[in-house]
Amino acid sequence: MSSDRVVFPPSTGSLLGWFSVVGLAVAAAVLLADDRSRVTWLIVVAMVALGVLVHAYLIRPRLCVTNGRLELVNPWTVTRIPLARIGLVLVHAVTYVYVGEDRYVGVAVGRTTRDLALPEGLRGSRSMLLPRAFNNGEPKTRDKEAESTERQLSELARSASPEGLDWPVTRTVSWPRLAALGVVVAVWLIVWALG
Repeated sequence: MSSDRVVFPPSTGSLLGWFSVVGLAVAAAVLLADDRSRVTWLIVVAMVALGVLVHAYLIRPRLCVTNGRLELVNPWTVTRIPLARIGLVLVHAVTYVYVGEDRYVGVAVGRTTRDLALPEGLRGSRSMLLPRAFNNGEPKTRDKEAESTERQLSELARSASPEGLDWPVTRTVSWPRLAALGVVVAVWLIVWALG
């Protein structure tokens, strides 16, 4: 069993997520430097809750292969699937991984909804009137990465060690992140109730 780690970068969201978290932190600091009233604290705590949600949905999701398992890291859960048990991998708007009759979803890697709605000959173009005028017929980077991820995951599953056939698929909930969100909401309710 190999302990090599292969990480598939998210299609979108991480850069926007980090800018959003930093922007929220700066805005909260500016608000607190200027005024420390109850309303300001309510706004700052709401911004912290929004930061936790932005982290969960834009920064955290990813796909990675480690120790003979595919990890689908979603906002609130991590699903670990033995590579040897994977029957099919499809990358559409999200990544679908089939194990027998069961389907597991990873939200980190996907294609644009617009590209999925277009006929295959027009996918990756930015213009419906001049489909190839702006990109010389090349698919968008996101579409190429989705195809590459689908191909790589399928190859890794085919070459996986047969000992993984006996391993279970596991799903764990990200309790620390849920607890952080719960604490922030509780603090907001306390500040609101004390007013």
